Amino acid sequence: MSPYRELVKVMFTSGLFDVGLSRASKADTGAVRAQLEKQLGRQLTEDEAGRLQGLVTRVLLEVFPQSFWEDTYVDMLSKHVSVKDARELLAFYGTPLGQKTLRLAAMLTAEADDASQGVLKARENEFRQRFVAEFQKEFPELNAGVLAQRGQPVPPPSSASSFWYYCADSKMYYPYVRQCPTSWLKVVPKTGPPRQ
Repeated sequence: MSPYRELVKVMFTSGLFDVGLSRASKADTGAVRAQLEKQLGRQLTEDEAGRLQGLVTRVLLEVFPQSFWEDTYVDMLSKHVSVKDARELLAFYGTPLGQKTLRLAAMLTAEADDASQGVLKARENEFRQRFVAEFQKEFPELNAGVLAQRGQPVPPPSSASSFWYYCADSKMYYPYVRQCPTSWLKVVPKTGPPRQ
């Protein structure tokens, strides 16, 4: 057996394969679940969601068995690790500290997903608001297309327009507010640009 394949087998038996499979299953289940709930017009029950994840995991393993991933990792390792380094890693992973390192890597990889989801959830609204504001600055033409798809008048890129745009929801004019949840009202200006 090549040192690369041997190294991959050691890595996979440490739990890294199971963690990778779990991550792929969660991601695929999330996408399938969202589509299914949209089609059903309701949320799945906990039982249905659990069974769905089990089905996704089973099909993933049938289509992409562990041997497929082993071959993939062997190819990747051979590009980045010399045969000598692979043998040294095998020797290290044979020690108690090496085994602990592999177990820790699997555990941290699994916990990183949950931790990052928690962090992302805690700042989801802040991220969304910041992203929308930056998106509007960076991609004004795409933003105009999004507004047009929603049936909202597209505010002018500058105050040189012959109209002002007012958002009744926020009681503010464009560009002081960049989004309007309902629709923009076109206002014929009487004097200079509106003030905040």
